[in-house]
Amino acid sequence: MNTTLRTQPSLFPVFWVLASVSLNGLIFALGWNDSTTLPLKPTWAPPGWVVGALWVILFTLMGWAHGRLYAKKSAAGTWVMALLLSCLVYPLYTAGLQNEIIGWWGNLLTLIFALLVLWQIRADAPNSWRILPVVLWLAFALCLTTATLHMNTFSI
Repeated sequence: MNTTLRTQPSLFPVFWVLASVSLNGLIFALGWNDSTTLPLKPTWAPPGWVVGALWVILFTLMGWAHGRLYAKKSAAGTWVMALLLSCLVYPLYTAGLQNEIIGWWGNLLTLIFALLVLWQIRADAPNSWRILPVVLWLAFALCLTTATLHMNTFSI
């Protein structure tokens, strides 16, 4: 099995996409796709299905980077795997707990971790480009969470 994974790193994104799709199914089944319990949301907030679709794309890119780094026997693959696992539990601490303050902190900490991973693999340009969209999406999610909290805190 180990030899197969080293010669076929394309199996990694397949695994992570299946994990992401399974997680999306669970999120929609539990009703977490409408994550905010606050009455006001910014008009630029994407619908839940767009968020789910973007995460599938992001998991594909991260899985691809993970597979390539694993095939190279690079220690950076461990960093990417940790980011993948962190993103896999991301819905739990952002939407699943139904608490926007916890979601805000979860977004911030995941963004910081993604930036750390990007820093760790910076010498490997193709894989860095595969992680950059994750960083951009997490930055957007942090802005969205901040705007949502601001709208609901200061609107009386």
